[in-house]
Amino acid sequence: MEDLNVLRFIQDNIREGIRCAIAIMTDTYGSSPRKEGTTMGVDENGNISGTIGGGALEKEVIERSVDAVKKGENKRLTLELNDEGELHMQCGGKTEIYIKVFVPSDRIIIAGCGHIGKELYFLSNYLNFRTVMLDDREEFANEDIFSNSEEVLKGDIYENLKGINITSNDYIVIVTRGHKYDQDALEAVVNSNAKYIGMIGSKHKIIHTLNSLKDKGITEKSLNRVYAPVGLDISNGEPKEIAFAILGEILKVKNTGSGEHLKKVKFGGDFFEKETC
Repeated sequence: MEDLNVLRFIQDNIREGIRCAIAIMTDTYGSSPRKEGTTMGVDENGNISGTIGGGALEKEVIERSVDAVKKGENKRLTLELNDEGELHMQCGGKTEIYIKVFVPSDRIIIAGCGHIGKELYFLSNYLNFRTVMLDDREEFANEDIFSNSEEVLKGDIYENLKGINITSNDYIVIVTRGHKYDQDALEAVVNSNAKYIGMIGSKHKIIHTLNSLKDKGITEKSLNRVYAPVGLDISNGEPKEIAFAILGEILKVKNTGSGEHLKKVKFGGDFFEKETC
């Protein structure tokens, strides 16, 4: 039953977009607080399900698991359970633990179901992002059109955004039907844990919006997180190409890419490089 609870803990966290890990005691030598096969779930905030023995051992494994989750890297641990080891325990044995990290798929939250929002939804689905769609207009927040979306939220955009559990696996794009709604949406998410927040608009509109939010007490540090105008400078201004430009910027942030051309070879002179496969 304990292992089932741990598995449910992992499943629930993944469903909520929270990074987590399962710590499995793969082997024990000598005296140990738990037996081989014991599991414990740990989320990115250090919350746990199950136990691998409590005390110094469990504290160490929780800390190592949180570190693994933040780095997105699996780990193998060998921990001495005696007074000479780093844990200063008296069991006298040794244990090996494998930490398996689970990272939820990334999600794009799109505030605005108009022309750009719709094209962005289709592209996001093609790239296997989970999506959440929001619009205050019931006829635009159409569940038939956005049938693959995780949620289609109708009504007040500010309130609906406030009700979403936003994590570091979320990318938010604000493309509503007007300046007021864009500002409301940005105010709702600007202090969230989202990895990316982008907002459409002209330079004049963006300056006005950011200054308005600054007057409301939002810090410059928070406002400087916002990618606005949203997207890379590659589109012709049509909705499909704007959506491509936005997804390009999101991928640049997601994959920590440079956004530069990959072309490195030029024939002639000192630029020619011959590379082997």
